[in-house]
Amino acid sequence: MLSPSLFHGAIMKSLQGILFLSLCQGSPAVAREEARHDMRELCRSEVSGTLLTAYNDVDYIKGLIALSEQKIKDAKARQAILDGEYAILRKELSPAIPAFDLDEKVLALRFELEILREHILEGEKYIGENRQLMAKREEFRKTFETLALSIFKTTLPKDAPPGAYSIRMDFKHACGPYELLCPLPTDHGVKLRKIAEQLERPQWCERYSQVLPHP
Repeated sequence: MLSPSLFHGAIMKSLQGILFLSLCQGSPAVAREEARHDMRELCRSEVSGTLLTAYNDVDYIKGLIALSEQKIKDAKARQAILDGEYAILRKELSPAIPAFDLDEKVLALRFELEILREHILEGEKYIGENRQLMAKREEFRKTFETLALSIFKTTLPKDAPPGAYSIRMDFKHACGPYELLCPLPTDHGVKLRKIAEQLERPQWCERYSQVLPHP
């Protein structure tokens, strides 16, 4: 049997454990504030990611266009060489008409020239389509960036490599040191709802925009 002092110590330890668990779990009010803080961060991350993706999309399409242009350039250079070879063969075999049109070398040259012409036409069509797509993505990037920067600010990490889009966006309206979530000013909330309309996952920004400022 435990002595009164030992029994009292055991009870105190149990009470301390229960108090510790309750503090760890937090009160409902604290839990709600933490959830709101997560909502603010998730919204910020979604806006930042959308702008970053828009930048990367434009660069990616530019890369595809540049690659296609180089392939067309190479194809046209090869085409010029084959046209020269074809002209030489035609001159060498000109007395053998119509056998000239059946010569294996002539047939091979014509076949390769036809393939090159098809590749050039396909490449030019592909470039045209990508330029239209790039124009749309660039227009979206500019419009979205202008809208986002009305309530967000951007910072570039000091250790960011040259040419890298490691932009971080933060709300211009910052929270206080002891405030898990600070509601946005009314005009910022209106603008955030407009930004949310452009997002793939708008729910976090929509919810955050509905948090009313303190009276």
